[in-house]
Amino acid sequence: MNHILIAEHHHLVREGIARLLQAEPGVAAIHQAADTDAMLHGVREFRPDVILLDLHLPPAGGLEGLRRALRADSAVRVICMGLGRHGPYPRRLLEHGAAGVLTMGCTPAELAEALGAVSRGQIHVGAELARALVQSGLTGALEPVDELSARELDVVKMLSEGRRLHEISDRLCISTKTVSTYRSRVCRKLGVRNDVELTHLCLEHGLIENRYCG
Repeated sequence: MNHILIAEHHHLVREGIARLLQAEPGVAAIHQAADTDAMLHGVREFRPDVILLDLHLPPAGGLEGLRRALRADSAVRVICMGLGRHGPYPRRLLEHGAAGVLTMGCTPAELAEALGAVSRGQIHVGAELARALVQSGLTGALEPVDELSARELDVVKMLSEGRRLHEISDRLCISTKTVSTYRSRVCRKLGVRNDVELTHLCLEHGLIENRYCG
């Protein structure tokens, strides 16, 4: 029987997922967290078997949120939710230890399928993401954003969310000078001139949440 931790910053979404999972036969207990600190507290206190991790969970989110969860408990299985259909995150999350990846539009049935798969020790990739990964592998067609490192993705995501350099420095435990260096490198790689262009590019590739849609 699985203990599940839902780490999602939208209260209604957390409650909706919890209600769905209550009907699943393999679920023994459900815990909730609205931010990274609460998630880590939940990992230490409840020792969940599976974390359903919102890609946009504040304040860290993204790959950093995944890293912190696995540092807190290397045995926990993490399903990352809220991904766009395209972009570098699915591949990078899997490379960094995610047990499953799901899009923002996954169905309740697919969530249940993912939960069952990772509980059996398998890796689950949502259908839309799997098709995109296969297609990119077959064509070899990579976007500049696909070539960003994991740390560069963390920095670019936070910059696009309007975070200041000192905030990013505090949340990633790196110096502001290092953050500035990452910013310059990312802008050069992506061919953008300012944070506005960077934000548009991140929205296009699903790296940040569009709060004005849906």
